[in-house]
Amino acid sequence: MHYQAYQETQIFILENTTFGTYYVGRMNRDLAPDKREMYCGWRNQTRAATEDQLTERLERKYQYHPEYRSPHLYFTALGNSIAPYGIETWITQLEAKIQSNPRRFSALKKLLTAGWLDEDYGVLSPSTLYHFRIDKRFKMKKSDVNALITHLRRNWGTKGSSFFGKKIVSPFADLLKKCLNERTESEKASDTYARQKETDPDCLSKRARYKCIHDMIRKGKPPKQTTIEKYGFTDEEIEEYTKINPCPMKFDLS
Repeated sequence: MHYQAYQETQIFILENTTFGTYYVGRMNRDLAPDKREMYCGWRNQTRAATEDQLTERLERKYQYHPEYRSPHLYFTALGNSIAPYGIETWITQLEAKIQSNPRRFSALKKLLTAGWLDEDYGVLSPSTLYHFRIDKRFKMKKSDVNALITHLRRNWGTKGSSFFGKKIVSPFADLLKKCLNERTESEKASDTYARQKETDPDCLSKRARYKCIHDMIRKGKPPKQTTIEKYGFTDEEIEEYTKINPCPMKFDLS
């Protein structure tokens, strides 16, 4: 018999009011019309967990970790969610994402492991994990689900925002300042520089030297003596660059 599969989406929102940050994640699974998993083994890999069960499993998982003393997450269900499937798998995937680029996702690791370290014990509260399940009864298209997740990432910490006339925001929206799914331009530039530095350790010095060349061409005069010595400009280079007509010249400083 042929079954027409449909997709069930689990939405996880991790927040911590002490840091003022939150992160919105998702997991999808395909189900048959009678709610049977379409792929064998899915339920074994993504078992259900209440807050107490999750705490017990986290403690067992990290019992030999040299830094984590009390791994714990507060759990809050949105809608009719009680014990969601996939919560441990989602956390494992989140850890893998953090490990793929520790520098970029340092704030995300801090959010996930808040209150887990020895120095945090009794001082910093663990983060709260919200869960919401979108199944067939919601009759939402994939585009609507994607729009909802985009809305949550932009507005979970914005008091008074609504989605299709319904308010879906954090109860502590006043204390949330930043969504870790969204990256600022400075963070993007920082990552770009980090990648360039891995292949060329002198990339920053070269960028500064190119800028000095651009200034010499634009102004028609040499830079300060300290700048000349710092970037090793020769007399021939200075004479050449200061005599160039700046109009047709364009330098890419990226």
